Amino acid sequence: MSPSTQLPMHFAPRVSYDPADYMLGEANRRATEILGDLHRWPEPVLALIGPAGSGKTHFIHWLIARHGGCVLDEHSIQAPPPAPLWVLEDITTMKDDAALIRLINDCRAGAGRLLLTAPVPPAHITTRTPDLHSRLSALIYVELGAPDEAMLAAILAKHFSDRQLRVAPEVLTYLVARMERSYAAAARAATWLDAAAMQSARAITLPLARHYLAAAENNP
Repeated sequence: MSPSTQLPMHFAPRVSYDPADYMLGEANRRATEILGDLHRWPEPVLALIGPAGSGKTHFIHWLIARHGGCVLDEHSIQAPPPAPLWVLEDITTMKDDAALIRLINDCRAGAGRLLLTAPVPPAHITTRTPDLHSRLSALIYVELGAPDEAMLAAILAKHFSDRQLRVAPEVLTYLVARMERSYAAAARAATWLDAAAMQSARAITLPLARHYLAAAENNP
């Protein structure tokens, strides 16, 4: 198998969002401190931003387990059920501007707390109406930072755990010390190594980790 081999993923891993597995690190410490206590929110509507894989959904599960609440969708946003916290994930995909404006206004009038998530700051989101854009632009947001080495190791370990793979600590240490430090890189590494291990019917070892890093360097 050459370093440039493109390996398919054989199955979709079952991602665990168990609140007990929530990982606290420098990347999410500020978000945890600011958003973790609903009673200390600076505003009733806040936003949590971060790239794909940065842990926004896991954070939401942890927050809801801590305080109660519910995740809204395009239908339930029309008449949100009573809850101490409402969450709307990835508002870049929201199609009903009027419903979101109404919910923001209701929360600011005292109806409850609302957390919006997005991959970019709210002011950078394209909306269909100027009214929604102005409201999003005024939001206070908390950003999930890039992972440090400890967080990257924990993220990699979780990716492997979601795939029901056991990887020796020395393999994780080797990868983290040499790979790109980002959420996307962790996901790519786990996917590639999972497929390679399955194709060769072998465990994820140091030689396979070296092979992956060579492949990643040759195919950035």
